[in-house]
Amino acid sequence: MGSATYRLLPGALEFDAYYRDEWGAVNDAKNCSRDASERTGFHKSRFTATQTNKGTVSEVGEGWLFEVGNRANPKTNKSLKDKSNPVPATAPDKFTLRLFGSLGFGFYGLSRLVTGKTWNEEVTVSLFFAVEHELNRHGLRSFIRRASGLQVVILVPGIEPDPGDPRYAQAIDTAQIEAALMAAFGLKMPWKLRVISGFSPDPPAGFGGVSVA
Repeated sequence: MGSATYRLLPGALEFDAYYRDEWGAVNDAKNCSRDASERTGFHKSRFTATQTNKGTVSEVGEGWLFEVGNRANPKTNKSLKDKSNPVPATAPDKFTLRLFGSLGFGFYGLSRLVTGKTWNEEVTVSLFFAVEHELNRHGLRSFIRRASGLQVVILVPGIEPDPGDPRYAQAIDTAQIEAALMAAFGLKMPWKLRVISGFSPDPPAGFGGVSVA
C-alpha cells in the first residue's frame, strides 16, 4: 500500500477517488502517470481515464479544460472601474477553467453533433470558485453527473497565498463563460447562470461571503 498521506500529492488530488461511490481502477505502477509509489493500492476516480502510448502512461480527468485571462486584473482589463485588485506584476494572467456536465448535457451535445442540428435547449451553469482540484476532491462530479436536465459546473481557480503574500482575485466574464461552453462541443448554446459558490480551506479573517455586482 502507498503512503498514508498520499492525498496531499498532485496525482491523488487530480485523479483519485475521495469517496467510495467514485471508486474506479486500483492504482499500480503500470497505470499511474505521477506519484505512482505513493498512490499504489488506492482507487482512481471513476472519472479518470488511463491510456498507455509507447510505454508512457497518461491519466486524464473527465471534463473539459479551457484557458482564460484574468478579467479582475486591472493591468490587462482596462475597462475595470475598480483598480484596487492587487495582482502582483509577476503573477500569470492566464488560468484554466474546469468544466463538467450532467449526463443530459453530454447526450444532448452528442446528439447535436450527430444530427448537425443547432443547440436549442438552455444550459444551467453553476460557477464554483475554489483552488484547483475541488471538483474531484469534494466528489462534485458524481452530483453533477446525476443532475436532471442540461447542467454544467465551471470551476474558476483561485490562489491560496502563503502568509504575508498578497491576496488577489481571479475572475471571468460573460464572454469567457460562453467561449468555454462552446469549446465543449464546438457549438454555441443558450445558457443561464443559476449558482455562484466558493470554497477556501484558509479564508482570510473576516471573510463572510461573496458579493456580485
